[in-house]
Amino acid sequence: MQLERARLGEASRVLARAFFDDPAWTWILPSARRRARTLHGLFRTAIAVTMAGGRVDTTAGEVRGLALWIPPGDALLAVNRAAARSLLTVPLRLRSAFPRFRAYTEWNYDLQRRAYPGPSLFLSGLGVDPAHQRQGIGGALVEAGLAREPAATAVLLTNNERNIGFYRGHGFETVLAEPMPGGGPMTWAMLRKPG
Repeated sequence: MQLERARLGEASRVLARAFFDDPAWTWILPSARRRARTLHGLFRTAIAVTMAGGRVDTTAGEVRGLALWIPPGDALLAVNRAAARSLLTVPLRLRSAFPRFRAYTEWNYDLQRRAYPGPSLFLSGLGVDPAHQRQGIGGALVEAGLAREPAATAVLLTNNERNIGFYRGHGFETVLAEPMPGGGPMTWAMLRKPG
């Protein structure tokens, strides 16, 4: 089901817990204490930006997991406009970590375009609350998003090698695997072609 705006706070806390130990976020915000204080607000912004033109899927009832989708076409323009507006708050939240965040974001954008330069369905984030992982929630969210856009090539990026097998199980294949320059995290770009 689609996330309601009224549940934005609950949803952002779920993603903050899901990504707390993610290699990208531990590189951007090495201090666990600072990550704990910062991720909730950053994910609140990311979810709101996605909602501007994309779709955020979640579980029925309690928010246990989320999938953030940006469909091909005009939706990307709306998401990019919303992201540009959010750039005023992100540096304030990240402070000294903002240069790493910006470098990481630019790296991801470049890698995504090299993985598949055409219009695509982009899974910009998938997270399940650690207390509810390995119960099929993530898989159900991925399959629901793919089913809505059956003719689109789907693209995702992951920084966690453990995720590769999960995504392969849903038809994605690794097309690029590169370490981020400057000591950043390893990134895998994965693609799922229609049909």
